Amino acid sequence: MRNLKELYLDENGLTDHAAVAIAESPHLNKLIRLSLGYNQIKGDGAAALASSENIANLTHLCLQNNKIKEEGMQALSMSDYLSNLENLDVS
Repeated sequence: MRNLKELYLDENGLTDHAAVAIAESPHLNKLIRLSLGYNQIKGDGAAALASSENIANLTHLCLQNNKIKEEGMQALSMSDYLSNLENLDVS
């Protein structure tokens, strides 16, 4: 999976635990598009993604229809590692 550039895991019932696992994986450092929409990800999962240098190449991140509240949104917006994002969907 080292060359994986796009990963779509929408509608899989994923929680913060899965978001943390993705954020901590050194094998996903070439990802440019990550879609985790329609899951059960909350603030801790969003914060893990925001603080991950492993996904710093992302240009598109979809977290649509999750349970991310203000703290998670703040972590995403202030992330030093998500500066390459062209599209962030948290609707």
